[in-house]
Amino acid sequence: MAKSNPLFVDSTLLRGDTIGTQIELGEVLLFDGEALYLVLLNESDEEICLPMTPAGESSYDAFVRLVHQRPVRFYFGIAKDGELLYRTHDYERIAMYALIETWDPIPVYQPSLKAESPVARPEAPAPSPPAGTVKEAVPLAGVGGAHARSAPVFMEEELGNISQLLNKWGFS
Repeated sequence: MAKSNPLFVDSTLLRGDTIGTQIELGEVLLFDGEALYLVLLNESDEEICLPMTPAGESSYDAFVRLVHQRPVRFYFGIAKDGELLYRTHDYERIAMYALIETWDPIPVYQPSLKAESPVARPEAPAPSPPAGTVKEAVPLAGVGGAHARSAPVFMEEELGNISQLLNKWGFS
């Protein structure tokens, strides 16, 4: 069998086990200024971010070259002004010619940048009883020496008046 001549080999053909994979994501709604990205994760969890293009009313796709029949890890994310707003969980699939997923977001964890200082905190004052539980006179503003009745006392008096009226009119 004769060896092939390297001068007559088509250099535009790809060599190896790589295939073109179209990754699609459905049921996504983007708002103004938002962009959808496919994020590929390699073995050391380094991220390769690819923008996705609209493929329909609520679906998007991206084309990427992968090694055929090898595991691939990825997730989808929505970003606005360089900040990740939403993302999906990590998918792990076997590389094929088409991978189709649906949008299933999870919350994006954003840690607080404020660190608690190890300085001892002062003791908090003893809590006061909730409003309306203490039956005491409340001074009226602008009225010399006059006092209003507290809410529980006032409610008891009003309920008594209402029940008397209902009895008087024969509704009891």
